[in-house]
Amino acid sequence: MDDIDRLIISESSDCELDLYQIIYDIHFYRPELTITEKYKTALSSLFKLEASQYIEIIEQFYERTDSMVNVSSERIIASSELDQILKHPKVWDRAQNFAAESALIVTATQKGIGAIET
Repeated sequence: MDDIDRLIISESSDCELDLYQIIYDIHFYRPELTITEKYKTALSSLFKLEASQYIEIIEQFYERTDSMVNVSSERIIASSELDQILKHPKVWDRAQNFAAESALIVTATQKGIGAIET
């Protein structure tokens, strides 16, 4: 496990972590990387951490009423779906997520939290 993996687990253990926040965090952790390298680094870490069951990637569905937004339901994204879903640019776009009817978030599992506490 490298420093970016630990960062993703740590950030997603306190609260739900949006995908665009991962790119933002990597930017401050490794500013020398290009945006493409940050994206590839994030993808690599997400695939590795999900396969190790250190994180879950969850799709939340929103219900909007006037100015209120509530999570109406959610589902864990299956490993078999990750490759196709995470490589789609819209899931990484912050503005898209605010306007969308659903968004992906990352959350650490107990196994993941245990891995960074040792």
